[in-house]
Amino acid sequence: MEKPHYRELWAKYKFITGDDDNDSPDLKPFDLEELLDLALPDDWKKSGSKKLNNKVTELVIDELKEGVPFEEPEPIVNFKQNIFVLSGIFNFGKKDFCYKEIVDRGGEIGNNVTRKTNYLIIGGNPNPNWSQEAYGNKIKKAFSLNLSGDEISIISEDHWVNSL
Repeated sequence: MEKPHYRELWAKYKFITGDDDNDSPDLKPFDLEELLDLALPDDWKKSGSKKLNNKVTELVIDELKEGVPFEEPEPIVNFKQNIFVLSGIFNFGKKDFCYKEIVDRGGEIGNNVTRKTNYLIIGGNPNPNWSQEAYGNKIKKAFSLNLSGDEISIISEDHWVNSL
């Protein structure tokens, strides 16, 4: 990205899609004409994508004040070739034991939430600081990606255990 034209196109793409996931080579859908015609706001150019990320983070925090955004009804859990990320403390057992249960059923383990994550499982012992806005980064990231159009199922430990 040495050429200024390419850097500008990349900045426009990130502005339109909110795609800051450097872990994935996949692009989010976008309209090429909109990209080419877009004039980035001056304040966005100076701050890069941080301004957009701050707005998304504010929205996520507001939504999470209501509690963890589990899907209703919680989805059928398909283990085979899906990526699972765990967050929190689990009643079922230590995380290594939980990972084994997932892998034994054909699932894969992710350490962090990315666009490739299929399921984020929230442990049954939630962080006692939820009410003080100390939300888990994995939950924020999954919820943010869902707002951007990615499909990450956020499920409870109980639902996961019942799916084993």
